Amino acid sequence: MSKWIFLALVVLALWYGYRWYERTKRIRAEERGRVRAGAAPASRTSEDMRQCPACGVYIAADAAPCARPDCPQRARRA
Repeated sequence: MSKWIFLALVVLALWYGYRWYERTKRIRAEERGRVRAGAAPASRTSEDMRQCPACGVYIAADAAPCARPDCPQRARRA
């Protein structure tokens, strides 16, 4: 009789372990799907970059001005 009880416990443990594994696999797949669905599609266009004469950082040609008072983008936007 104890062998049957032990066998039933093993089967139940395997069944609940399988259900837990499938649930975590489904949750991970849903999270990956949410990340992919929430992300903006990749843009295939490119922008011209140029070096800022004030700080030396490369910026897009149509970038917004930074917080520096001598930013050359500020003069172009005004």
